[in-house]
Formats: sequence, C-alpha cells, structure tokens
Amino acid sequence: MTSQRLSGYEVTLLSNPTLHIEYSISIVGPSAILNALLGLKGTDDNTPPDHDCLPTIDSDTSPRPDMCTTPFPEADVVFVDGSCTRPTDTIYYAGYAVVSLPNLIHEAEPIPYRSAQAAELIALTRACILYTGMPVTIYTDSKYAFGVVHDHGRIWQKRGYVAADGKPISHLSLVDDLLSALRLPSALAVLHCRAHTRRNDAVSLGSNLADMAAKRAASTGNSHLHLPMLKPPSIANEFLFSELQRYATDTELKDWCYPTLRKNLTAGLITKNGKVCIPQSSATLFIDQFHGASHHSINITKRLLESHFYITDLLALTKDYVSRCLTCLRNHPNNPPCIAHQHLEYPTTPFTHLQIGFTHIPRVAGKAQEYALVMVDMFSRWPEVFPTRAEDAKTVVRILTREIIPRWGIPLQLNSDRGPTFTSRLAKSLYKALQVDWKYHIPWHPQSSGLDERMNRSNKDRLRKATGGTFHNWKSVLPIVLAEIRMSVNRNTGFSPFEILMGRPFPSPWARHQVLTDLGDLQQVRDEYVRQLITSFRIHQRQSYVQISFPPRYSDQILLKHLQKGKRPEDFAYGPPTTIVAITRTAILTEASPTWIHASRAKLVLSKTKPKTKQRGVKPTTAQKRY
Repeated sequence: MTSQRLSGYEVTLLSNPTLHIEYSISIVGPSAILNALLGLKGTDDNTPPDHDCLPTIDSDTSPRPDMCTTPFPEADVVFVDGSCTRPTDTIYYAGYAVVSLPNLIHEAEPIPYRSAQAAELIALTRACILYTGMPVTIYTDSKYAFGVVHDHGRIWQKRGYVAADGKPISHLSLVDDLLSALRLPSALAVLHCRAHTRRNDAVSLGSNLADMAAKRAASTGNSHLHLPMLKPPSIANEFLFSELQRYATDTELKDWCYPTLRKNLTAGLITKNGKVCIPQSSATLFIDQFHGASHHSINITKRLLESHFYITDLLALTKDYVSRCLTCLRNHPNNPPCIAHQHLEYPTTPFTHLQIGFTHIPRVAGKAQEYALVMVDMFSRWPEVFPTRAEDAKTVVRILTREIIPRWGIPLQLNSDRGPTFTSRLAKSLYKALQVDWKYHIPWHPQSSGLDERMNRSNKDRLRKATGGTFHNWKSVLPIVLAEIRMSVNRNTGFSPFEILMGRPFPSPWARHQVLTDLGDLQQVRDEYVRQLITSFRIHQRQSYVQISFPPRYSDQILLKHLQKGKRPEDFAYGPPTTIVAITRTAILTEASPTWIHASRAKLVLSKTKPKTKQRGVKPTTAQKRY
C-alpha cells in the first residue's frame, strides 16, 4: 500500500463524525499500532467490560439465538430439497419436498418458479411451518439456503435486503418468509449435507429421498411456468377483411382499382397484385402486430406487411408508427435529438468573459501528479496556462488575484464546471467580493466548456510533441507553446489572439512589418483593422443564435439519454418518459432530475394522436357500395 493511499484511509477514518476512537488495552494486533500512531493513552475508564466475541457474532448473524448446527437427539429429523428443470426453452418445472426416513413424504408440491434456489428456500420455509411449536432438525443440500440461515440472511435483513452493491437481493420475499418461519419451531437445528451421494448412511439416504420427491413433484404438477415465445402474426379471417374494406376512402379505392379492379368472388375481397387491400384507417392494427415483440425496424416491418397486404402509402404509415413507439425510442441510441448544440453568447470586449478549468498533466515516473490551470478569453481566444501542484480553490483564488486581475482587470463573467474546486465557499466568497458573475456549466456536458477543453487538448498535444512524448521539463517548454498558440491565426475569428489584443501581428524575424510614421497611414490601418474585427464579431453573433431543430415546449414528454454505460436501468439507451417543467435556450429542467440538463440529451416523445389524413371517412363510400 502506498503512503498516499494510507494517508487517505487515515483521513477518512479520522474525519468520520460517527466514529469515536479510544485507547485499547490490547498489546497485539492493529490496536497497539493505532495507540502509538494516534498518541492514545489509557485510563482506568478505558478498560472494556469482559465479553465473548462468538456470542456477539452469533446474535448479529443468526435469526434466533438458540439456532444450532448440530442435530437434537430427541427431535424429528427431516430432509428438504428443491428442484428446477427446463425440458424445453419455454417451460420450467420446479418443485420442493419435505421428507423423513424411511419413506415418509410430509409435503411435495410444484411451484411456479424458474430457479432452484427459490425452490430450496421454499422447501426450508415449509419445513419450519410444518413443525411449528415442535423441535426439529432439518438437513438441506443447498449451500445457498444454509448460508441464508446461518450467515448473511440476518445481515440482509438489517440492511433492508440490499446487497453490498446497493441492489436488491435475489428472492427478496422468499428470504424474508424464511427468516420469519425460522422462529416457529420450539427448537431448531439446520444442517448442511452433501447431495447426490451413493452412501448408505441415514443422512445420504434422506437427502436422496428428498431429491427424488422434489423432482417427481416438479414434473407431475400443473404449476410449470410458460415463457412467451415470438411467433408469426396471425392472419385475420376473410370476414374481417371485408368489413374493414367497407371503410376505405375514395382515394384508396382509386389506388386499389388502378388499372383494373380485382375482386375475389368467393370471399368478396378487393386485392391488388394478389394481396388483400387494407384501408389506412385500419393499418395501425396490422403494423402493430407485424412490428412484433422484438420491435422490427421500419424496413423489416414494411416488408413483412407487403408480403401479405397492400396498403396505400405504407412506408409513411410505418415510419409514423415506429417513430412513436416508446420502446424503439428508448432503445435506439442514434436517433436525432430534439435540440442541436449552439454557441454561447459572444462577448464584446477582451477579457470580460473567461472559461477556466483544471487539466491533469500526464504523470512522469518518479514525480508527483501535476496540474495546470487553463484560462481562455472567449473574445480573443487568448490562453493562459499556470502550472500547479494542487487542484483546489486556494490555487484558483491565488492565480486570479495575483496573475489575471492585476494584468487584465476584473472579468465580468467566469465559466467553469461544477467541480468542488469552483463551488467551494472560498471561491464563492471571492466572486461575491469582486462582483464576478460565475456561470456553472450543465453537468455531463463538456461541450459547454468547449474553448477550455479544446485548449487543454492543444496544449497537451503540443507539449507531448515538444518533449518527445515524455513530458519531462514540460514547464520550461510551456512558454514557447503558449507563444505559438497566441501567434497562430484562429480559424473562427480570422485573427491570432495576439493581433486581436495588440492591434498588430505577432512580431517575429520572418514577419517583420515596417513601422508607419505617417499619421494618415496609421489611422487608415487602424480603421481597416477595427472594421475587420467588427465584421468577424458580427459573424459570431449570428452563429450564436442558430435556431434549434425541434424546440420543446413546457409540459412536453421527453426521454433523457443515459450517460454511464453498464449502469443503465433496463439496459435502454434512454430513460423513461418525463415531463419538462422549465426550459431555456439550451437547457431543460424535468420532473425526474433536480438539476438542469442540456437539451441535446433529450429526445422528444411524439404524441400518440395520428395526423389527420384527407378524405378519411368512417362510413362506407358510394364507390365502395358499387363494388
């Protein structure tokens, strides 16, 4: 263990308000080391009362204090077992049994479960219920059920039946029923035995008897579990088709009957190219059935329908249905979002709006982790990078008060993420004293800090190349890298950061300019420079107010995209529908989250109401009556 990690553990323990550390009289183990490290001294009051650890552990892990792991000499001995088999991919047979030697079956029933562990828990629970108020010794061949009784069942109950990873345990209700049933016998001993042995001792014979009884009960019972299987959609009868065709519109009839009408004289159906015609008013019923339980794509659903039916404008109807399918919307990660990324409002003067953030410099072998505080002027794209040893609020305040403000003045607005470095009490006190408007970006949206993030990448790429990929002595190379960035023309502004601030290109041996001495020429150059700068600024102003593609509104239903893969509920790319309660130009606030969310994560849920179609009626038309 490294000293840094050890120090972190010590800080965690010492700063815990619920943990109280006292002197221990033990001279062995870690307690003696802690006494010396923390300077703890003993007194007469520190002497702990005499106690035995084993009874304490038993009381914390056992559901009843008199639970035994050895058989009672005068109690009945029963054997329990559970079984679960799967003869086919869609059927599960499960059952349990409670038996006694030589061949007494107390209870053997099928159960509607598809887990052998569930069957074992039910068998043990039923044995305790059958021996209510009586002493009993129970043998089980399940390590899982035995562990629930003697080890982790009581711990789960204290934690609210939640595992160490924070998720609910499996078979929660069955475990709770078992822990309650364990208190029913007057005396109880639960023992573990080996399964499927060929020995002739009493325990092996009883275990084999319980196993055979459980399998027989599972296979002969009626409580087997059927799982749904995907099957081809069933085709409706001809009478239903003829009834649906009575509600077709005149436009659909013309489409069906062009160039000639084909009618099945036996069934009275209108067909085209050998396929039964279905009106658009009833198409949704068939699209839903052929969309299937696996939610086929638009093209597959359309091909399946075309193989049986003819529907006017089928592709548009299929697209409309699938675009409103909630399961497809939540599962498809590449569907277009309802809002596009937009530009932040462009400032009007240099160093009034800054983006600020920390970046981690790749660690060099044998050296501590180093950081860099990066600031970018949103007007001129002028970068400032300050090497630091820590990533804390003190460093931010020190650099702002000693480097940025004396050199460039007090900014009007600072933009950063919501890290503790920028949201601490110390940083907020500085912002309040200087009357700086500090804007925090939306969580999980690094594009909001686009200038800062892009500058971090540029700095690291240039430093990596300048140091040969080692980052040794990167601080000595940093001024050269910053000078190259400041003298390079920015493709968005059309000028270099140095030129925007100083009014002239960066002076260098290969780009020397003649000094103008004539006042008229100097005035003309200044006017032309200012004119180009204003033109560039106006272009950016137009870019910062791009219209959004599908603007959501208050009370609209949306889906929010999950960002942490592997932790997505139900393994969907998007979460369940939620309602918008507030909205800005680029962010939304929903009922499901107390924080603002960038609208690019949202996907609009279309209403189930279908758009109106011209000439769609509900009564038989005159053209249909003629046929």
